[in-house]
Amino acid sequence: MNCPVTARPTVIVISDSLGDTACEVVLAASGQFDEGAFRLLRLPKVNSVEQVKSFVGPRVDADHRDIAVFHTIVDPALRARVLDYLGMLHIRSVDLIGPTLAVLSSLIGVPPKGVAGVIHKTDDRYFHRIEAMEYFVEHDDGRGCDDLSGADIVLLGVSRTSKTPLSMYLAYQGYKVANVPLAHGMEPPKSIYEVDPMRLFGLISTVDVISEIRDSRLGDDYARAVAGSYAEPESVRSELEEARALMRRLGCFVVRTDGKAIEVSKASFSDFMIYYDVTLMNPKVLAGMFLGSMMAFMFCGLTMNAVGRAAGHMVEEVRRQFREIPGILTGKAEPDYARCVAISTKGAQHEMVTPSLLAIIAPILTGLIFGVTGVVGLLIGGLSTGFVLAIFMANSGGAWDNAKKHIEEGNHGGKGSEAHKATVVGDTVGDPFKDTSGPSLNILIKLMSMVAIVMAGLTVAWSLF
Repeated sequence: MNCPVTARPTVIVISDSLGDTACEVVLAASGQFDEGAFRLLRLPKVNSVEQVKSFVGPRVDADHRDIAVFHTIVDPALRARVLDYLGMLHIRSVDLIGPTLAVLSSLIGVPPKGVAGVIHKTDDRYFHRIEAMEYFVEHDDGRGCDDLSGADIVLLGVSRTSKTPLSMYLAYQGYKVANVPLAHGMEPPKSIYEVDPMRLFGLISTVDVISEIRDSRLGDDYARAVAGSYAEPESVRSELEEARALMRRLGCFVVRTDGKAIEVSKASFSDFMIYYDVTLMNPKVLAGMFLGSMMAFMFCGLTMNAVGRAAGHMVEEVRRQFREIPGILTGKAEPDYARCVAISTKGAQHEMVTPSLLAIIAPILTGLIFGVTGVVGLLIGGLSTGFVLAIFMANSGGAWDNAKKHIEEGNHGGKGSEAHKATVVGDTVGDPFKDTSGPSLNILIKLMSMVAIVMAGLTVAWSLF
């Protein structure tokens, strides 16, 4: 694969696991340079030197060797082969794991295990981190502040001092964090006076920084007019003075956050995925994926049965008209077409109530039980399974339909033959496959996605697990 020539040097991270460690090191170092000075690429799950060759080789040619490689490969044999290959290309490379393993091994006199990805294993630390994240969600922005006894850290601060992103980061590190907003003229909750000052931290920023963030969050002139003095420097200064006075009274630690924390509005998609632990190792994600996959098949079953019932009512009506209006067969009487159309219309509306309710209720219940991770898994399972199932139904239904038409043209015995009878049965299944169940899966996927988005607030605030 050829990459476009770019003026920016390319940094490639190679790992036999996910490469998160190497990426964090590179990103930490790149913070000492201008933003966007480097282009960062990642090659995870490496198990052979051929993977490295196919990934690095074309980029060396395209970028004119303006390239560097950082790697964390624990397998010593694979690491040696990769080092030899990079040396042959004369590429600057840094081994981030090899020297560290050597030092630690010599320290305790035990060789390393050579197992990749052990940092991501599901152990007690993992479950402790998940518990801390759930505690943060329940105690973010003043929620649950009546009881702060279970918090490891309590953060205080006025609006836009980065309480939530800092809480999110600390929760990912395994700390149970609650944050309490301080507003002008409002008495803080009494529970903060009962918190050990050693666990209490006040967040302070400058007037200019807070005013700028608040002004950017307001957006247009109308929002600024409605918000009043929210972003005005004098109002911000007054809020900060009140906050400082309270922090002195509480005797808590005071931390400056200007230039040191990530604003929520600037958090990346990866930041949220890390916070909610959206990985295949999370059992809530897996449960959601199974539910989403099941939803696709259940939805198809319901729509197939709906078509069968509606068609049965239509057949009964046609037979009734033939019985009660003899002139239909001779052309002397007009059939009651309106009756048939009414049956079809009523059946279409009535029969779709249950499948539609299922598509609406499933994301809500999944969110209330399994939280954000469960809903993400539900959408992944529904999308992946529904897409494949829709293609299968469209192709198989069309094949059965065309098979019947092919035989009716005189092939394989034509009409009335055993083959024709078989294709009639196949077409009975094929028509709802390609005309009903297959296309309706698109509606299922879109409806579940929209409901999940609309109910996101409820999911975050009220999930059980």
